[in-house]
Amino acid sequence: MAATRALPTHVRSLAAAAAAAPPPNVRRVANGDRVSLMFEIFDATTGEKIIDSGNQAADVVVGRGYAIPGIERALVGMAVGDHRTETMKPDQSFGVSDPRRIVTCVRPPNMNVEVGSGVVLNDTGEWARVVAVTDQQITVDLNHPLAGRTVAVKLALLSISDEPPPKPNEVTLRTLVPGDGKTYPRPGDKVHVHYTGTLALDGKEFDSSRAPGKKPFAFVLGAGLVIQGWEEGIARLSLGERAVIHVPSVLAYGAKGAGRGVIPPHADLKCVFFSRTYSRRAH
Repeated sequence: MAATRALPTHVRSLAAAAAAAPPPNVRRVANGDRVSLMFEIFDATTGEKIIDSGNQAADVVVGRGYAIPGIERALVGMAVGDHRTETMKPDQSFGVSDPRRIVTCVRPPNMNVEVGSGVVLNDTGEWARVVAVTDQQITVDLNHPLAGRTVAVKLALLSISDEPPPKPNEVTLRTLVPGDGKTYPRPGDKVHVHYTGTLALDGKEFDSSRAPGKKPFAFVLGAGLVIQGWEEGIARLSLGERAVIHVPSVLAYGAKGAGRGVIPPHADLKCVFFSRTYSRRAH
């Protein structure tokens, strides 16, 4: 009987790699894919659960900034049914806490507020957390409540699909956060919105009302002050709604483009809007 001989180490390594290789033709997440997932986020130091997706799956388009950077990075390469746990430092999760975003201002008369509550700043529309209160002053923190924390994230991928292509001459809207569902702007109303505008092709940002020093964008709906795609899209936002609006080139800047090449000719736009207030005129 012939003696058996162990396989050389390099052959065993190749065999193990082949056994662990993913099955062929399995779709894996790439930027631009729409995915459905469940997630849990923990404090990496204490193990405390911070947030999870609950009973409802989260739906995001990878690479569009709809999730924290670390989650978007971790999703790439996953297949349906995969589970992944990663530790993410602040720059890949909820950001580094910036002391310049902790500000003290005059407390308005009769303002009932306490430490830990949230307020919306009138001049910028930003949400802030109250960290100190006196009779005359209020100190708020504009950083994300979880800024500065290293987190552990558990992901479970449920599905991968293509983002439906927009129709060439139609404004499409995808709600991220629902509004009140009943208060919609009408022609002649003055609207105040926050927005971030990107090129649909590559996601490159061309403008944002949230840039330092800027305020919510205000205009009169139906007065022809903005591109037609914005007119149509914003008219479909209820108060408080946050949504992605896809504007085809023909309803944006068309063959001319804009901004000296910032928006190229024939470029579709993808804009994230948050509707802050509508000032209703008498109808």
